[in-house]
Amino acid sequence: MAFATEHPVLAHSEYRAVDDIVREGGRFEVVSEFEPAGDQPAAIEDLERRIRAGERDVVLLGATGTGKSATTAWLIERLQRPTLVMA
Repeated sequence: MAFATEHPVLAHSEYRAVDDIVREGGRFEVVSEFEPAGDQPAAIEDLERRIRAGERDVVLLGATGTGKSATTAWLIERLQRPTLVMA
């Protein structure tokens, strides 16, 4: 078990914006034997258009097993920007 004293604690002012952090590893790339299918290509296009237009809050709704996670991964691959995914 780790205790707080074993890890450095940073004051809020010491955090850096994502743009200030040098990214290593290059582009985000989905590695899968699958390609977008069914409604996924249209959903990816629509979500990408809305996000690039400046819409800040975008929600992807779908029933269990419809490929929401995969659709989100393909969207992140296209946007190449930091993303918070809440599941």
